[in-house]
Amino acid sequence: MKHYAICSNRFSFSIAPLFLVLGLSFSANSLATTPTNSVEIRTAINLSWFSGNYQHIETSLLTQDTDSVLPLINTLGEIWLQRDGAISGEVSPLLAQAIIMHPEVTLAVLSSHPNSYQKWVERELNGMLFTAQTDKEKLELEMLQGSLAGALADYIPTANTQLKPYAQSLLTAVEASNIRIVD
Repeated sequence: MKHYAICSNRFSFSIAPLFLVLGLSFSANSLATTPTNSVEIRTAINLSWFSGNYQHIETSLLTQDTDSVLPLINTLGEIWLQRDGAISGEVSPLLAQAIIMHPEVTLAVLSSHPNSYQKWVERELNGMLFTAQTDKEKLELEMLQGSLAGALADYIPTANTQLKPYAQSLLTAVEASNIRIVD
């Protein structure tokens, strides 16, 4: 198996905690509101876990051991599915890392909700995922983009036939994405 450079410290020291706190603060499903049904309760629990374990999740996704990251990937998929607003910008880099290291599992989780997956491919890649605030971040995102494209290109020839179209559409979108810098 090839190893890809993954920018696991993209937001580690400055931006991630700020985005995470802001995202969860403005989240309609955060613990600040009273959940009214079981989906909202589960979402609130997942968001609380996510906010307290971001660094651990980020590091854990780098492991080759798919069995140990399966619960993480399932939970990230659930958070993505139930997301609202800013949280998608925090989950997307982790989903990209998960695809790089564990494409079959991650694509299986994401593709189980095709409409949501398509929104991620269409909106996040040219939205928050590939948007940098500094030149250094731009370089890190270029590495992430290259790693994601390389991992998908390696995966596609041996991909499960049901997952192959998802991998191909993602590869096409990644290759067409432009990394932009905002001030």
